[in-house]
Amino acid sequence: MKPSSCGILLMLVLALEMLKDRKTNHIPLVYIPLMPVMAVGAIVAVIPLAMFLSYQEEFDKLNPLIPSHYWFLAKKTMHALKTNNWKVSAKDL
Repeated sequence: MKPSSCGILLMLVLALEMLKDRKTNHIPLVYIPLMPVMAVGAIVAVIPLAMFLSYQEEFDKLNPLIPSHYWFLAKKTMHALKTNNWKVSAKDL
């Protein structure tokens, strides 16, 4: 089963909501190790959407709200980023 990007994003949102709902004005030390993981997860979730918005003509048949389309978009984006030294143009997609 393919991991769902919506599920990962939902986990990030729930973790942030859990942190927000705390009644204290500071973040307990228990949550500090989670912050880099949540930041990386959020960045990885946003990069395919940025590519979709930047190169809409390349992805005219895709809808990023559909998990299978988002997964295809993420795979294609990450492959293009890895093979081109983290620089992407329309011809690379």
